[in-house]
Amino acid sequence: MYLISFTLLLQQTKLRVYYVPKLRDEDITLKGTNDISEADLSTSFYFDASRNVSEDVDVTLVIGLDASDHGSILLMRFHKLKPCFPGKNTCLSTKQFLSNLQKELKNGGLERRRVGGSSGTVTYSKNVKLLLATPNSTPRCASGAVWLRDKDNLKIHVFYFGTQDAKAKYFYYTTPRHGGSFQMPLKYYEDYPFLQDFASTKPLAATIVHTLQKTLQHDKNAPRVLVCPAAVDEEMKNMMAARAFVSEFLKNHELNEYKRKILFYQFYSVNFLNYTLVMHPVGRHLDVFSDGKPSLENRICFSFLLKRDGSSGLRNTGEKWGRGGGGLHRFSFALLDWTSYNRNRRRTWTDEANRHLPHSAADYGNRNGNGAQRLTQTIWDHFARNGERITLPRNVTLEQLTYRNRYNNRNEG
Repeated sequence: MYLISFTLLLQQTKLRVYYVPKLRDEDITLKGTNDISEADLSTSFYFDASRNVSEDVDVTLVIGLDASDHGSILLMRFHKLKPCFPGKNTCLSTKQFLSNLQKELKNGGLERRRVGGSSGTVTYSKNVKLLLATPNSTPRCASGAVWLRDKDNLKIHVFYFGTQDAKAKYFYYTTPRHGGSFQMPLKYYEDYPFLQDFASTKPLAATIVHTLQKTLQHDKNAPRVLVCPAAVDEEMKNMMAARAFVSEFLKNHELNEYKRKILFYQFYSVNFLNYTLVMHPVGRHLDVFSDGKPSLENRICFSFLLKRDGSSGLRNTGEKWGRGGGGLHRFSFALLDWTSYNRNRRRTWTDEANRHLPHSAADYGNRNGNGAQRLTQTIWDHFARNGERITLPRNVTLEQLTYRNRYNNRNEG
């Protein structure tokens, strides 16, 4: 193993950077598993991003180098951003926060379809019984469909006959897990101010990587690599779109500094973020998105003490220790955010070049007096009537952005 490290100051942010070799992205035989074998240990290295960090270091960045001229963000730790709940009883506040997030989940609080491997291998568990009992799990009752495990042990195939055409139908699930994707209620950005810091770390990460590469481009000791170029570019565009919306909004509305900040996170969240609650040990996986584009992953972890009887004290939390990693006698869970689905459509609707058009994001912001309007199929259909006046992303046509089957646009990784 070789390692190159730098410590430098970027726009008043002190950054500690490590470049390390990356052996592989994925081993298909390991997808879904999370056991640590002797072979894993013999080829692994332990790295603690929080160890021996001086108080003046703001961010630690670990970049993985592969055989090409591209690098990956293996870790970016923001040392100064930590969740802080009001009051002294942080365990109680953390449990209440988790309980509030659970109320936003759909499908009975079960994550049912995440094919990258993170849900783990197929097991016939209590969660499968819960899935069978969920009214919308199949178009038929459980006895009217055939469920078969895939040979890769990562999917459950479901077959049934249609009532109208009598033809065989098919779809699939993965191992059901408590948790799943949801839209963050916008009032939580005020109820839990640390969520503003959490949401800001993705645009911050993109800005740091972009600035780092410009700063080191003439340094002979720095590797010549592009770090997550597509994901970084996507996030920079998201940030600029949110800033442009706020700037346009302020032309017609007067807001103090705090309200401007809330407006930014309202708009940024509803258009560019998709949250996921994770309460299980995650299997080895490769994240897959329906549009084929990469995304930066943002994650924050929480834990609280288990009750004396060893339970979490909350319903539908699944595993005894949650996702694990919080230590003995603690329940752990993670909050993740990804770039939202239907990215080209959202990019078009929020584009500053389209702000003057009826039914654009800027138009709804002025109508509603806030940035909380979500893009729906009805709103898009109205906006699309602007036709050739719409500025589209490169190599994208308006026809390609037409709603067809909304379920084909889900994040499946």
